[in-house]
Amino acid sequence: MYCPRCSQQQSSDTVRFCSRCGLPLIVVKELLDNDGVLPASGTPARGRNLSPREKGTRLGAKIMFFSAALLIPFFGLSIAAEEPAPLIVPFTLFFIGLLRLLYARMFDEYVPPKYQAQPYLIEPPPKVAALPAEQDVIFKSPLSRGADTGDIVEPGRSSPPSVTEHTTKLFEDQKQG
Repeated sequence: MYCPRCSQQQSSDTVRFCSRCGLPLIVVKELLDNDGVLPASGTPARGRNLSPREKGTRLGAKIMFFSAALLIPFFGLSIAAEEPAPLIVPFTLFFIGLLRLLYARMFDEYVPPKYQAQPYLIEPPPKVAALPAEQDVIFKSPLSRGADTGDIVEPGRSSPPSVTEHTTKLFEDQKQG
């Protein structure tokens, strides 16, 4: 697979991001798998109709949670009554919730959620020139400055004086003066 933004060839189809430009390739894979159609969202919309399996599973889990919340007060009643009989209520509710959850998971019908697919078009990557466009700003290099008196070549010399010559002359003048 190639990245649609920068045309970088990917090492495998399971890569999540382009190694060159960082484009998320998961969306590209979904587009290729669905003939250019992308689901409106990755999760089903809230307020959708639940399947009987999902309803039963939720009801069983709610009953089990409610029984766990009742365990503390009924444990207090059990201590006050000095017998374990009040604990039958939360344990019975927990067992009913567990049975409802298992029944829903094994026997209720599951209806997968339906997504509304929307066409999703990928724009072609922008054309990038090999060289940058010509700039209007004139850049002056510090090397292209005007001639300095220290750079003037003395007659008979083939190169300008070295950097240390000026300092050497300065010290000689101080010794003489």
